[in-house]
Amino acid sequence: MQPDFKPNKKLGQNFLRDKGTLEKICAAARLDSSDEVVEIGPGRGDLTRFILAAGAKVRAIEKDRRLVEAFPADIVSDPNFELTHGDAMKIGFEHFSRGRSLKMVSNLPYGISSGVLRILTENRDLFSLAVIMLQKEVAMRLVAPPGGKSYGALSSVIQMVFEAEKLFDVSPVLFNPRPAVTSSVVRLVPFKGTRLPLKSEKFYRKTVRAAFSERRKMVKNSLFSAFPSRDVARALEDTGVDGSRRAETLSLEEFRAISDRLFELLG
Repeated sequence: MQPDFKPNKKLGQNFLRDKGTLEKICAAARLDSSDEVVEIGPGRGDLTRFILAAGAKVRAIEKDRRLVEAFPADIVSDPNFELTHGDAMKIGFEHFSRGRSLKMVSNLPYGISSGVLRILTENRDLFSLAVIMLQKEVAMRLVAPPGGKSYGALSSVIQMVFEAEKLFDVSPVLFNPRPAVTSSVVRLVPFKGTRLPLKSEKFYRKTVRAAFSERRKMVKNSLFSAFPSRDVARALEDTGVDGSRRAETLSLEEFRAISDRLFELLG
């Protein structure tokens, strides 16, 4: 790495250097020599070294050409390592899978967290597990139960398709440069299918997002923004869900019931 290298704030470059934390991340991923690991934003290779030391193969994606060109030579020459210069939001992960199940282990730039979660959700059949570092606020939303301020559309969508677990927090002092917020490491293990049977996963996501589109409103009024009012009223009546409640009080089971009934009426 060039001594005059300046991290790019727009790319969310905060490099985790603490060896103890890097070891904990790898341990959480349960790595061995049979694993193919996707690492988004390897930066200077600090986490990469620990993944390779566990015996896994690493398929890294780095957007910053400066980091690609200056990546440590000893890692680049490792036969278990492959570095791609590109945007992880635009790369098809089927390319890395080659018919085998993948794991994702990454210290994600904060700005692409939502995009990576969307990609993981849409391509979860390619992955057996993901251990990723996120902004603590996002991590709390992933695991939040119904009824709290953190519970929202992201909670309901992720928990329907992943077993989500918040593992530990990471202090800003362990990064260089130091971020303004605390980070958290989460582990996501995809269900085979979904946590609960759904008539349409796409319809479920649409229902949840509509319900949370205006958190202060009654759920029936929020759903009116995406579905005909007559069908919303019918679905709520048939499922026994009180439409005057707010979305954050609804469980996954209740969202599933509403979504399935709306799909029957409109799908």
